[in-house]
Amino acid sequence: MGGADEVVDRAWARLSPFFDGLYISFESSLRPERIAAAWPPRTLSRLRELKSVYDPEGVFGDNFALTPAANHP
Repeated sequence: MGGADEVVDRAWARLSPFFDGLYISFESSLRPERIAAAWPPRTLSRLRELKSVYDPEGVFGDNFALTPAANHP
């Protein structure tokens, strides 16, 4: 988002209490912990399992790289 990350982060901080979940395509922060905010734990676990089967090398890992189940602590 260029140099406007702080502006977007401040705006999101004001709005986030009114939302449940996260639309990951509009997320401005690439912090790994944001993945946990995007999906419920059970869904994230299933995504990691699928990732370990279909993309263990992380080919599809732009923006938010989801670690496969076998590599996740």
